[in-house]
Amino acid sequence: MTSLVALIALLAPAQAEPPLLTITEPRPPELLSAGFEARCEGRTLALQGAGARRPTSDAPLLKLDGQNVALPPAALAFLSADRSAYRFAAVCDRGGAFHVKLNRVSGTADGALSFDVHAFDVDGQGKLTDRGGQKGTAEGFSYR
Repeated sequence: MTSLVALIALLAPAQAEPPLLTITEPRPPELLSAGFEARCEGRTLALQGAGARRPTSDAPLLKLDGQNVALPPAALAFLSADRSAYRFAAVCDRGGAFHVKLNRVSGTADGALSFDVHAFDVDGQGKLTDRGGQKGTAEGFSYR
């Protein structure tokens, strides 16, 4: 619960740029501005610059072994929310495929928190399959 209180403090309206929150189990939460990286069978999937920290609107956000992977518009919009923090989880599958789950917590205008989830798969050849989004929960965002 302490970590949720700290997260709420991070999303305070006075903060101009929200940090990128990344949790990769079993490590504790870390504040990162560079993004998230996962490794699987010698392959690397990197998600760069989510939220307000995205360098430019046309910058590639997702790379597999250094090669750009196009994100669908729904995932781009999900990653571009203001006053948001993100939690990324990637599961490795055979053949160097990744199953990615993005959790987002956003501060609303009335001071409440909104939790959302977006998921996609990236196969060993770099083909992305969007699994869409849904409402999330505080428990889903902050699980240990």
